[in-house]
Amino acid sequence: MSEHGPAPVTGERRLGGTPIAAAVLRLVLRFEGDQLGLILVLLAVWLTLVLAEAPLSRRWPPAFAVYMVLQAAVVLVLLGQSDGSDYFGILLAVPSMQAMQRRPVRWAEIMRDRRSSGVAQAEEGR
Repeated sequence: MSEHGPAPVTGERRLGGTPIAAAVLRLVLRFEGDQLGLILVLLAVWLTLVLAEAPLSRRWPPAFAVYMVLQAAVVLVLLGQSDGSDYFGILLAVPSMQAMQRRPVRWAEIMRDRRSSGVAQAEEGR
């Protein structure tokens, strides 16, 4: 806490809570018994991974790649437990946004590639 009050909550922390809260609320209404227990454990693993990513990646940069694979695996297992609802897929939003923060889009390269492919297509049409 600083002298001006508590530190603001970062977007990553807010974003991590929203999808997991939605998933927990929906799963409590749809699942029961052992399946509910397994899904709660998997969601706890997902949340632990989200919270551990930043400190681990600072200490060991290759951890981010491992994190991405583990996050995808957890969500795929959750989707496999689903009865046709795909709302667990929203949990992929957090690691996707984290990946975009790591590798920002280079719009100049994208536009250059689009223009060069457009030129090639226009020449083929002649």
